[in-house]
Amino acid sequence: MLSFKTDNPSTLLQLFDDAVAGQGNGKQIDTWRKVEGPGTKGPMYTHKSQQHANRAYFEVAVSRDELLFGLYWPGGRAPADAVYLYAYYHGHLIETFIHHFGAFFESVTSSAQYTPAKST
Repeated sequence: MLSFKTDNPSTLLQLFDDAVAGQGNGKQIDTWRKVEGPGTKGPMYTHKSQQHANRAYFEVAVSRDELLFGLYWPGGRAPADAVYLYAYYHGHLIETFIHHFGAFFESVTSSAQYTPAKST
């Protein structure tokens, strides 16, 4: 799981959503895509690269002082290269947030292994 420490997690998520949608007030993110999750999971994000698209998804949760992203595997089962995909998705989302929204959060932490996103 990724945890972005911020005073306003809802605003940080809205900035990300707007940039992914191409409406980011000069900030546009072409490497992530927002999709509707299966069942009642709500919106999720997947990487758009040809090699990695739709292989995993980030679920999002908002707490009082954190924006949380937890990785979700399609079909609920981790693929054979799960460790690689976990590292790839986490590294690329951290890079995106530092590059585009570094002024809007204090720090980011990543779990070393799979942890679902849950709001607190």
